[in-house]
Amino acid sequence: RLQGPAQPRARFTCQTCRTRKVKCDKQLPHCTGCLQRNLDCQYLLTPARLRNALEVQSIAPDDSRSILTSDDHTPTGSSEISETSSLGAYQPSP
Repeated sequence: RLQGPAQPRARFTCQTCRTRKVKCDKQLPHCTGCLQRNLDCQYLLTPARLRNALEVQSIAPDDSRSILTSDDHTPTGSSEISETSSLGAYQPSP
Protein backbone atom coordinates (compact mmCIF):
# COMPACT_ATOMS: atom_id res chain seq x y z
CA ARG A 1 0.00 0.00 0.00
CA LEU A 2 1.38 3.31 -1.02
CA GLN A 3 1.22 6.30 1.22
CA GLY A 4 2.46 9.82 0.71
CA PRO A 5 6.14 10.67 0.76
CA ALA A 6 8.00 9.42 3.82
CA GLN A 7 8.23 11.89 6.66
CA PRO A 8 11.77 12.94 7.53
CA ARG A 9 13.28 11.07 10.45
CA ALA A 10 16.07 12.06 12.77
CA ARG A 11 19.13 9.87 12.95
CA PHE A 12 19.18 9.90 16.76
CA THR A 13 16.68 9.77 19.62
CA CYS A 14 15.40 13.10 20.93
CA GLN A 15 16.69 14.27 24.31
CA THR A 16 13.27 13.99 26.01
CA CYS A 17 12.80 10.33 25.02
CA ARG A 18 16.42 9.61 25.94
CA THR A 19 15.91 11.14 29.40
CA ARG A 20 12.60 9.32 29.90
CA LYS A 21 14.22 6.11 28.54
CA VAL A 22 11.40 5.44 26.12
CA LYS A 23 11.43 4.55 22.43
CA CYS A 24 11.50 7.56 20.12
CA ASP A 25 9.92 7.36 16.64
CA LYS A 26 12.42 10.06 15.49
CA GLN A 27 9.85 12.03 13.50
CA LEU A 28 10.79 15.59 12.63
CA PRO A 29 10.34 18.29 13.72
CA HIS A 30 8.74 16.67 16.82
CA CYS A 31 8.56 12.99 17.72
CA THR A 32 5.09 11.58 18.39
CA GLY A 33 5.79 11.02 22.11
CA CYS A 34 6.74 14.65 22.71
CA LEU A 35 3.92 15.91 20.52
CA GLN A 36 1.27 13.91 22.42
CA ARG A 37 2.63 15.05 25.79
CA ASN A 38 3.18 18.64 24.62
CA LEU A 39 6.88 18.40 25.56
CA ASP A 40 9.87 20.17 24.09
CA CYS A 41 11.45 17.91 21.46
CA GLN A 42 15.12 18.51 20.67
CA TYR A 43 17.58 16.41 18.73
CA LEU A 44 21.08 17.18 19.91
CA LEU A 45 24.33 15.85 18.51
CA THR A 46 27.27 15.44 20.83
CA PRO A 47 30.65 16.15 19.21
CA ALA A 48 31.30 12.41 18.73
CA ARG A 49 27.87 11.79 17.17
CA LEU A 50 28.25 14.86 14.94
CA ARG A 51 31.62 13.61 13.73
CA ASN A 52 30.17 10.13 13.05
CA ALA A 53 27.18 11.59 11.21
CA LEU A 54 29.47 13.66 8.99
CA GLU A 55 31.68 10.64 8.28
CA VAL A 56 28.68 8.51 7.30
CA GLN A 57 27.43 11.21 4.93
CA SER A 58 30.85 11.55 3.27
CA ILE A 59 31.13 7.84 2.39
CA ALA A 60 29.74 7.02 -1.03
CA PRO A 61 27.14 4.22 -1.07
CA ASP A 62 29.17 2.17 -3.56
CA ASP A 63 32.39 2.63 -1.58
CA SER A 64 33.26 -0.91 -0.53
CA ARG A 65 35.51 -1.48 2.43
CA SER A 66 36.16 -5.14 1.67
CA ILE A 67 39.61 -6.65 1.89
CA LEU A 68 40.95 -8.28 -1.25
CA THR A 69 42.21 -11.83 -0.96
CA SER A 70 44.85 -13.18 -3.29
CA ASP A 71 42.91 -16.43 -3.85
CA ASP A 72 39.88 -14.89 -5.52
CA HIS A 73 40.92 -11.48 -6.84
CA THR A 74 44.56 -11.58 -7.94
CA PRO A 75 45.09 -12.33 -11.64
CA THR A 76 47.84 -14.79 -12.54
CA GLY A 77 51.26 -13.16 -12.69
CA SER A 78 50.43 -10.14 -10.51
CA SER A 79 51.73 -9.54 -7.02
CA GLU A 80 49.75 -10.44 -3.94
CA ILE A 81 47.91 -7.75 -2.02
CA SER A 82 48.26 -7.45 1.73
CA GLU A 83 46.91 -4.97 4.25
CA THR A 84 49.39 -2.79 6.12
CA SER A 85 47.84 -2.15 9.51
CA SER A 86 50.13 0.72 10.52
CA LEU A 87 49.19 2.78 7.47
CA GLY A 88 45.71 1.42 6.90
CA ALA A 89 46.47 1.13 3.20
CA TYR A 90 47.08 -1.71 0.76
CA GLN A 91 50.62 -2.39 -0.37
CA PRO A 92 52.04 -5.12 -2.62
CA SER A 93 53.84 -7.94 -0.85
CA PRO A 94 57.62 -8.12 -1.46
